[in-house]
Amino acid sequence: MSVERPGGGSEGPVAEGGPAGEDREAGGGMEMERFYRSTRWRVFAIVTLAAAGIVGAGALLLLASLEWALVLVPLLLAMEFGCGFLLAGRLLALALARHHDRLRGELLAQQEQTRRALVDRWRSLDAEQREGLRRRFPDVDWGAIDDLAGTAAEAVTKH
Repeated sequence: MSVERPGGGSEGPVAEGGPAGEDREAGGGMEMERFYRSTRWRVFAIVTLAAAGIVGAGALLLLASLEWALVLVPLLLAMEFGCGFLLAGRLLALALARHHDRLRGELLAQQEQTRRALVDRWRSLDAEQREGLRRRFPDVDWGAIDDLAGTAAEAVTKH
């Protein structure tokens, strides 16, 4: 299964049954999609409001009396300034959200790669080497590693 990004790209295959796939599908992906969609509409509304302000200022300068133009044009320009700040804030939020989503995807991929390397390395050890590691590092939860790798904790008997 490939996860589609709101911007058009994809993040590659995601494991369907694993913890990374469940987490992305259940919580993170839908919330980010909603955020992207709402932010896009807000940016569109701000740009539309700014364009209307520019057209309004031009119309006031051309059509209104000088008294009205002197009062309303600075108000419209202040509105434009505010729209610029709102637009910059929204675009920054969108960029940060996309960056966060990309980093999260990279972190999940790296986590899965590390897990696979640990499982492969643990399975390549014989029972005596595993027992030596258990004695050398007694504070490690070796049962969790055995469960992850699908190996049973075997007792080593020396002959």
